[in-house]
Amino acid sequence: MDGLTGRLILDVSAFGAGSSGWALAFARRFIREDDGQDIIEYGLLAAIIAIGGLAVLPDIQTKMGNALSGWGQKSYDCWEYDPATSCS
Repeated sequence: MDGLTGRLILDVSAFGAGSSGWALAFARRFIREDDGQDIIEYGLLAAIIAIGGLAVLPDIQTKMGNALSGWGQKSYDCWEYDPATSCS
């Protein structure tokens, strides 16, 4: 960073090429190096699991809602005792 203005200064000579081909040199270095590959793989795995979960969630949500609603009504019926309903 430039101490006077606080701007970030990019030294293109660090990419191994002059100012004319620094983008190509950067692209080659980016493709050649494999640092962080495992993080990318874990990120892709998490994305696939998330997409699968989003695809299945609406069906599970409906089924769980129906099950919990039925269980809640049965619990309420047992709490408010009525001899006509079987509470076992």
